[in-house]
Amino acid sequence: MGYRLTRRAREDVRRIWRYIADDNAPAADQFIDLLTHNFRLLGANPYAGRRRDELRVGLRSFIAREYLILYRIQGQTVVILHIVHGRRDLATFLGR
Repeated sequence: MGYRLTRRAREDVRRIWRYIADDNAPAADQFIDLLTHNFRLLGANPYAGRRRDELRVGLRSFIAREYLILYRIQGQTVVILHIVHGRRDLATFLGR
């Protein structure tokens, strides 16, 4: 399997990088490296994340420090939908 990021997920990554880089650009780079590692990990192990059917059927989440990677498995691809802070109310964020 592989993975791909939706446009929204790519925007999330850029926004997170800018937020962290305001204080520490090398830390922002390190965190993006961690996210990329986790994307690859999910591509190779798509069921590693927690099922989140209570939010949306087929949705899964995976923890990356204080953030959650929200994704779906579509065929042979892990589709990264969002990267959100773990303190967000996911039901509200997803419009439930």
